Amino acid sequence: MSFTLSREQVDNGFVLSPNPAVDGINSFSGADEATAEAARDLYFANNPDQLLGYDANQQKLIVFFHGDVQYFQNRVFGSWEYAINTATGEVMLNNHSATEMNDIISAGSGAIITDAERTALSNALTNSLAEDNILIGNGSDVATETPLNELNLPVILSANNGSGATLTSGQVVDITGEHNSGKPIVGLASNNTNGAAIGLVSAPSLLGEDCFIVTGGELKGLNTSTLEIGDVYVGVNGALTQTKPIGTAEIQKIGVVSRVHASNGAILVIGAGRANALPNLSPPLLASFFVFFSSAIPNIFAS
Repeated sequence: MSFTLSREQVDNGFVLSPNPAVDGINSFSGADEATAEAARDLYFANNPDQLLGYDANQQKLIVFFHGDVQYFQNRVFGSWEYAINTATGEVMLNNHSATEMNDIISAGSGAIITDAERTALSNALTNSLAEDNILIGNGSDVATETPLNELNLPVILSANNGSGATLTSGQVVDITGEHNSGKPIVGLASNNTNGAAIGLVSAPSLLGEDCFIVTGGELKGLNTSTLEIGDVYVGVNGALTQTKPIGTAEIQKIGVVSRVHASNGAILVIGAGRANALPNLSPPLLASFFVFFSSAIPNIFAS
């Protein structure tokens, strides 16, 4: 017996019993699967309005069969999927039967994943990890147990980009306000303002989007080809400089360049969080004092 859908049933959804064909448009058949698919696709290519109805409602079914094989089909995310195998009565999920889906979590035919893959998955989910260890994938479907203290992870602050523009990796930021989400709003830091830099942007962020700031630890993947190994200070408008600020500019050492490279450079973030204070006067200069010249850099003199 061939199952077909009436025009009324197409409008109303599922049909689980045989019905007379109406206009012969709801069932598609052929000598083999390819022929049946061609008949189906030709009809809907000539009747796109009908296809839109199936795209809008996954409960609308057609009958699709070839030879002795017969299925209900529906549209899922723009493609035809087998919904019910009328020969066995099995409900299908994205072209997989309930039996096949059961193979994922229990011993079976391995129709979707192999027994070895299932064993690996089970081991990953059930084996206990040592304290402070995590599983890390290596890109080849293998997870390795790794101690957290070996990851060398930086300290990350989740914030909101209020800089007025797109933030880019490695720019210096300070806190300018509070977002309605409760996160701090950050903007580009400069050494000629009173804002204290808190860290470096870890990844590009559009204006108004959330962003991540490295406030401590190593930020990698930067272009540090114009820098040298050594101290870096807060410059102007989010820039870094290795020239110690002079005059009225605030001295804020934000970190140390730890690797010079055009694309995989690194900076160890260690500050600043404040403007650098004047150095302490220590013995034997007990009666010393600071003298400021035109550069406004303090010089120590003994009385």
